[in-house]
Amino acid sequence: MCDGRSWCGAKADFIAEAEPKWAGFAFETGAMLQSVPGVYVYGRRDGERVHAVYVGEADDMAQAIAAHAEDGDPAVAGADRFYWMRQADTRLRTHIVRIIIERYHPAGNGAPSPKPVVIVKGQADACSTTHH
Repeated sequence: MCDGRSWCGAKADFIAEAEPKWAGFAFETGAMLQSVPGVYVYGRRDGERVHAVYVGEADDMAQAIAAHAEDGDPAVAGADRFYWMRQADTRLRTHIVRIIIERYHPAGNGAPSPKPVVIVKGQADACSTTHH
């Protein structure tokens, strides 16, 4: 059930920003309403920085996101941004999640302190890092 604070429908209360790149991977911003496989990042804005709060992957992102909202999942507590990317390959999704967790240390994934990504409105590459 969408509570109006989550990213499961038109009532989501967040502002879509320039397309960020987490660990060099491009993500979309805004409500993700489709049942498609992919990787998603819950984020929290702090000034001009966005911290990764939780990174996940699913065969059905809409269902996974709805589950976070329905359960009041503490792993995504404090998130005010949402980013997602379609990716059908399960192994690649797992790899992308691992890289993002290693690089940005999202607290919701059990990491101690988040590493921010700088977002400059209108400049998608401002927050990119090189993926190797």
